[in-house]
Amino acid sequence: VSVYKPFLWTAIRSLSPSSLSPPRGPMALRSFSPAASARSVHPSLTAASLLPSRTGSIRAPGNIHGGNISLGKHMSSLSSSSNYVRPQEGANAFFSSHLVSRNSKRRARVLRCATIEEIEAEKSVIEKDAKERMDKTIETVRASFNAVRTGRANPSMLDRVEVEYYGSPVSLKSIAQISTPDGSTLLVQPYDKSSLKAVEKAIVSSDIGLTPNNDGEVIRLSIPQLTSERRKELSKVVAKLTEEGKVAVRNIRRDAIKAYEKLEKEKKLSEDNVKDLSSDLQKVTDEYMKKIETIQKQKEKVRSLKIVGIKFYGLLGDGRRKSCWYEEEIEQNLRWCFALNSILHTGSSQYQDIALLDTKPFGKALVLDGKLQSAEMDEFIYHESLVHPALLHHQNPKHIFIMGGGEGSTARETLRHRTVERVVMCDIDQEVVDFCKSHLLANKEAFFDPRLHVIINDARAELEKRKDKFDVIVGDLADPIEGGPCYKLYTKSFYEETLKPRLNQGGIFVTQAGPAGVFSHTEVFSCIYNTLRHVFRYVVPYSAHIPSYADTWGWVMASDSPFTLDAEKLDSRIRQRIEGENRYVDGKTFASASILSKAVRKSLAKETQLYTEGTAKFIYGRGNCTDIAST
Repeated sequence: VSVYKPFLWTAIRSLSPSSLSPPRGPMALRSFSPAASARSVHPSLTAASLLPSRTGSIRAPGNIHGGNISLGKHMSSLSSSSNYVRPQEGANAFFSSHLVSRNSKRRARVLRCATIEEIEAEKSVIEKDAKERMDKTIETVRASFNAVRTGRANPSMLDRVEVEYYGSPVSLKSIAQISTPDGSTLLVQPYDKSSLKAVEKAIVSSDIGLTPNNDGEVIRLSIPQLTSERRKELSKVVAKLTEEGKVAVRNIRRDAIKAYEKLEKEKKLSEDNVKDLSSDLQKVTDEYMKKIETIQKQKEKVRSLKIVGIKFYGLLGDGRRKSCWYEEEIEQNLRWCFALNSILHTGSSQYQDIALLDTKPFGKALVLDGKLQSAEMDEFIYHESLVHPALLHHQNPKHIFIMGGGEGSTARETLRHRTVERVVMCDIDQEVVDFCKSHLLANKEAFFDPRLHVIINDARAELEKRKDKFDVIVGDLADPIEGGPCYKLYTKSFYEETLKPRLNQGGIFVTQAGPAGVFSHTEVFSCIYNTLRHVFRYVVPYSAHIPSYADTWGWVMASDSPFTLDAEKLDSRIRQRIEGENRYVDGKTFASASILSKAVRKSLAKETQLYTEGTAKFIYGRGNCTDIAST
């Protein structure tokens, strides 16, 4: 039966004094067409009785029994469900005097009504498809960036090289093993030695700008330092890849909007619905655009291959360096620098730049993205303060989870506790872990301890998938820097939904919380403290001065069980549980560290901001590379 929607509602208006409008959106009856003029309407049908119900059927006078609606003596019934309104015999007799029936055999006299559930399902499919395609675009952009030469050997640099192999073009990595024996060399070893010439020819004809050295067994590629001209060329390549990624994301948004407009034409969505959905889609699109820009900035940072934060001042007559200094911008108009003996090693990973420096005042120092992480002379202050208070306050800490801590110092201090049976260290950056294993000799023993299990993964994803629980969780994460990967691990939702459920009864969480000086504590320390205070019943902030950081540093310890140990009991547990002697932490030191200055105490008491993804606070700076200056 085909019915004209405006005709039906014109008839309804004639019965009701109130102003009614035809239904829109998902409640609208579809496939209506002109049939007859509105000369008469049966008296049993009123405006109220014909209003669409929540399920998409028509309410009519009479009694409702299960799926059937009784219509009185003039009509038999309407068989009702969430999807269909089917006129029965009496109803057909009534309607036939006023309406024209078309295609009755083909349509079986069924009026199709779209339900909220059906439309929500279609919208969900469109949104899911758009996000999945955008995620794939991000992966493609990242893979394309990895193939751009940065000055440091990386097998992904050869991802786009294709070799003519038995008359067909194939990917180089499918017919050869590619390895990096050191940071400046790529080693290509074909599985079939007869293909060496073809591989060599493919590399020469590619756009990677490397000259292969074929010794008859393997092909070696030496990665030279980038010239200024080559940097400019690569900068254009990166910009082009970035724009291609953005265009792909915009095309996905266009396709999704077209799908919404199609639903509007089918009367499943109103014009306002489409506008709202398009606005939400634009927000998602903007997020993915920012992701692409972040990847671009990271690539440009690595591509520049400048030694982060290092400047050379003065040259001797024979061209040798007179002095070399490390420099870090702590805040606007304030920089911290000290002299270097040498640059021991530099490198880069997918996530950050890495440098190991031999400094004059602090010995070996690990620098990530231009930010000093730890120095040989005073790292014990930071790591003892981070680990020992939490483990000593726990009754019997056996199972420990470390978020971050790739350098191994936190694991080293944790493994000194005799009660500890298993330590899981989860760091996202494999290259940082490998770098520290090779170059930080003080932590080599910890890396080979059988109780330590190193996992390369995002800490949030790892905790979400695990079923086991821990006595203590330690947050040895990088500082929350804008654009960095770690700030989401300081949020209330992460603490509440992911971290806390992974703690055993009486479990303790402790995290580094950034600068805690009189002027610097408002950057992130006070906000992290207040956030944990809304998740755990008992929260203890404490701080200590770290000379190489040029500031006081803060930590926050939290639990649903009270912290009751005084200085004497802490000292007693230190003697019973910890192998060797602490260089910094004892009972009195911790008691002193947990008594903050008057200014900081007042500030923490007044703090109201919670750390969320939408209201995140960041430490000053992004860890950008700085130029090497020679004078």
